[in-house]
Order: sequence, then structure tokens, then C-alpha cells
Amino acid sequence: MQRLLVFVSLTALDLVYGKGRVDDGCVTLTDGDKSFNGEIEYVPMKWFETPSVVSLSPACTGETALGLESGLVTFQQMTASSTFKKNHGPSNGRLNHAAADGKTGAWSAGANDTNQWLQVDFGRNARITKLATQGRQDYDQWVKTFTLSYTLDGNPSFQIYQENGAEKVFNANKDRDTIVNHVLIQPIIARSVQINPKSWNGHISMRAEFYGCILSDRYQVLGRVVHMDFVKEQLKTKKKVNFGDSQEQTNGIELAVMADTIYVKGDIKMRGTKKLTMFSRKLSFLKGSKLDLRAPDLLQTFDKLEPGADGKDGNHGVNGTIVEISAHTVLGYINIITNGGNGNKGQNGADGRKGADSMAKELDKTQSDCNAHTKRNDKGKVTGCTENIKGTPGAKGGNGGDGGYSGKSGNGGNAGRQTIYITRLLGNIELKTCRGTGGQAAKNGVGGEAPVSAGSTGQVADTFLQKLNLDRSQKDKYPVVLMKVMTRYAEDLVWLNNTRNAQAVFEFIADLATGRDDDLEKFAKRRLGFLNKKGFDRFGNNKLFAPLMKWETFKEQLVRIKDNAQSYENAYNEIRASIERQEGIKQVLQALPLPAKIQVHKEKERLVEARRIALSEKRAYVQ
Repeated sequence: MQRLLVFVSLTALDLVYGKGRVDDGCVTLTDGDKSFNGEIEYVPMKWFETPSVVSLSPACTGETALGLESGLVTFQQMTASSTFKKNHGPSNGRLNHAAADGKTGAWSAGANDTNQWLQVDFGRNARITKLATQGRQDYDQWVKTFTLSYTLDGNPSFQIYQENGAEKVFNANKDRDTIVNHVLIQPIIARSVQINPKSWNGHISMRAEFYGCILSDRYQVLGRVVHMDFVKEQLKTKKKVNFGDSQEQTNGIELAVMADTIYVKGDIKMRGTKKLTMFSRKLSFLKGSKLDLRAPDLLQTFDKLEPGADGKDGNHGVNGTIVEISAHTVLGYINIITNGGNGNKGQNGADGRKGADSMAKELDKTQSDCNAHTKRNDKGKVTGCTENIKGTPGAKGGNGGDGGYSGKSGNGGNAGRQTIYITRLLGNIELKTCRGTGGQAAKNGVGGEAPVSAGSTGQVADTFLQKLNLDRSQKDKYPVVLMKVMTRYAEDLVWLNNTRNAQAVFEFIADLATGRDDDLEKFAKRRLGFLNKKGFDRFGNNKLFAPLMKWETFKEQLVRIKDNAQSYENAYNEIRASIERQEGIKQVLQALPLPAKIQVHKEKERLVEARRIALSEKRAYVQ
């Protein structure tokens, strides 16, 4: 009763929606009754309710720049067959890169032949739909034609991009700065790509950008009742997904959880998840529970550099998880956190090569040199030199090498985004997300010229957290397969005589199916037509019609009795006729088995029918 009163007191909150509040790089959204302290019903998972956890094909949508120009692709992810000089390196081959800080305005190959290439490693498979190219910004050098090669993650062999079964030769640039776009008629899936110049102006030099999207491993969880601790354990043990605080590469998974009821119990840590989508009728968080979806820290180690080598870039922080929750009723203590990850510090540039020793040595100073600058006591005794006597400078050594440029420090990841669509709240909500911070500035090697700076912080805004109404447009996103699972679940609740919950499920299904699936909508409404209605049992049988049903049954039974009696009468008349015809006892005995067989068969039919009638009468009355 106490729980019901709390429920009623919160109904006024049902239509209150809003967005988060920004404070020192974080956004928080709180809603509901902060004083709520009620117990939330928790039903442990039963073996026959184990949800399916299915791996879907990796996928992504959209077409965006993949990070050469923005710097999301780091220094070490860009390599080349050769480089003209150190300051012409492959990291200069970014679209719109300009010469500065001692670096030239493009990647320039070390040789002019058709064996040169510029390569980009995206770290994981990407769907590439387009690329763009430019010439060298500070010199009249550009690539006029090129081919494209690519390879999948885990496959070291490159294959040449083809169109219509033939190797595609792209027509590229005619000047320094004009951007030429190249649309791939047949998009490719690749982790690494190579641009292979085939003809050029002046020297092989170029800048580029690729467009598409990074693929994510996808998983779908579908069931009547889903427990998030079970989901985490299944993904961790069966699918080998790493949810640890530190990861070499973020798992980047997309997870869809679909059920009538979803339970969150305990601290569910699923760090590194790129996107989490939940569709349910009811979502319950037990007291003290939390969904921890913070971006992980990225592990990064640097190899020792050769003298004068440039430092490697620090990894960028991972963006926080995108969360979309749709539920009719939310119960309990909702607590979700989706912080972005921090960027890593770049590697310090290596000091330049030491200058060569001249090996020249001047004569040492002697006692006579000291005597020329003596210090005496009051008795005239020499006590020491009056000053330090410097030796003669040696010959100048060779020049040292230039120091390496520092690696760029990684930027902080953007704060995660959370949108929760609900109709009714019983309890309270606390959503939080923070932006990641950039890595500390690295140092140039002695003699390095590049300016150093810390990585930038990620983005965050009050709109990153929102609580909205579960409206028709959002209801239409519920998958039909989930609606079918919920229908079977409601039917089982009817058989278990849990008609109250069954009615709630059918009402939600009827709403979801409106205008989408006529069969599901009609089925749910037929069930709602009698469920928990006076005069009907849970199967829709009405006791007011039981007497009529019984009379119809009796009538059918009388017809069957008459048919059976007719069979008996025919058999009796046949035997009597045999006796009257004074047939021998042998003929009479031969005639007896057939009537007996008929009688036994008819008796069996009568008993079967009687059983059917009994069961029918049992169902005819409200139980």
C-alpha cells in the first residue's frame, strides 16, 4: 500500500521534461522524487527466460571526414614508401595542411617512380565512400593520376580498388590547392589504404582526406526479461569484449537491448561502449545500482627514438557513450554516467645528434702560471694563486643534429550524450556526463622548432543530457520482433493467472502496434476486450453463455446416442432373423462377432466424446 501511495504522488512528474545543467566541464540531469526510498520489485532471471545475445555484422552509417585534416588520425598512423627529407614526412599529407614550423606543405616522396605510396591506418575497419586530394601548398608539385589499394583488419595483403572489374585510375590534381573529390562507386571496407601515384607534375607531392565511417562491432540482446549484469557477463566471456578501465583500443561496440522488462542491479561497468540503445516497457534500477559507461583510458607506450627523431602523437581521448533509452515506465534509482576519455601526452622529441669531438687538446697550466698570480701571507710565504687559472680553450667540435619535434598531445574526448524517453517515473533520475581533458604538452628535443601545446578539451553542453516524452515517433522505433516477444510473454502471464501484468503488457503492445502491425494490434485488443472484465475468465469464456453451451452439448449427445442405438438395433435384428430362419448354430455364431465389434467401437466413441464434453464444460465456467 505504501508503494502505491508513492506511485500516485509521482504521477505529477510524468510530463516534466528537461535537459542537463553544465558545471565545470560536466553536465548533470536530476529528476523525480529525491526523497524516494522505496523498495523496487526484483525478479531474478529464470533459466527459461535467458535472452538471446546475437552478434550482428559490423556496420556504420553516414559520411564524415575520417580525421586526416582534423588530426584525429595521428602522426604514427600515416606512413609512406619514402620521404624526400625529414620535414617532407607523410604526416604533412593532410588535406589543407600548410607549410609551417620548418615542415613543408605536403608529403613528398623520396623518389619519383610508380612504386611510391602514402598510407593511412584507421586503427579498425572503416567503410570508405570518398577521398579528396590536393597538391603541395608551397611548391608547384602535385599528383596527376593514382590508383588506390586497401586491406582489411588482420589481412596483410593489399588489393587494388576496381570498378566494373577493372583497375580504377583516378584523375587527380592540376595545381597546388584545388581540392579534387573522388567518389567510390563501390564503397570499400578497409583498415588501411594506400594512394599509389602513377603520374605527377614536378615531383610526387600530395595532401589527402578520406570520408566514410568507422565500423563498430554490434550486438543485439532480445528477451522477455533482461538483466544487464547477465548481458555484461555474456559479452565479456562469450564475445570477449573488454570493458576494463584501461584498453589498448576502445572496444567501440554498439549494443541494442530489447525486452519487456530490463533490470539494472549493482555497478554495471561497460566502459568503451560506443552506443547503447534500450527498448522496453519497464526499466528498473535497484537501489545503489549504476550503469558506468565512461570512456576507458587508452594504454600507450612509445619506443625509444633515434637522435633527432620526432615524437609520436598521444592518443586522443575516446568520446563518451551515446545512450538512448525508451521505456513506458522507469522505476527506482536511475544512475548513468558517460564521461569522455582523457587525451594522452605526446612523446617528447629526441635530442639532436651530438656534435663530433675535435679531439684537439691544449697544454695544461703549470706551477709557474700559478706563481705569476701568487697570494702570500704576512711573512711573504706563497699560500696559493690569487685567482683560478683557466686552461686554454680547445678547438671547436662539430655541429650537433637538430632535435626532434615533440609529438602532439591527444585531445580530450567529447562528453557522452544521453536521451531518455519515458511516460512515467517512479523514483529518481541522475544522469551525468563530463568532457575529457587534453594531454599535457610534450617537449621538443634540443634544437627542435615546433611549438608545443597541450591537447584540447572535449565538448560538452546542456543538451547532451535530455529527458523527453515517449511520443508516437519514438514508439514507432520499437522493433516488431520485440512486440512479438512481448505478446508471447503476455500470453504466458495469462496462463499463469497474472492477469494484471498481462493487461499492462497488452495495452502497451496495442499502443505500439497502432498503424504498424494490424495483426498484433487486433490480437492485443481482443485480449483486452475481456481480460479482467466481469463475467469473463482469463481465456475469454463467459459464464452467462454456459447454460446455452450445455444445452447444445446435450443435443449433440442425444444424436450420437441415437446413432449408437441404431447400430445395436441393426445387429440384434440380424441375429434374430438368423434364428427365425432356423439357420444352424454355426451360422449364428459366425454372425455374432460383427455386432460385438460394432458395439465396442461405438462405446469407445462415446467415452472419447464424453471426455471432450467434460473438458469443454470445465472451460465454459469462470474458474
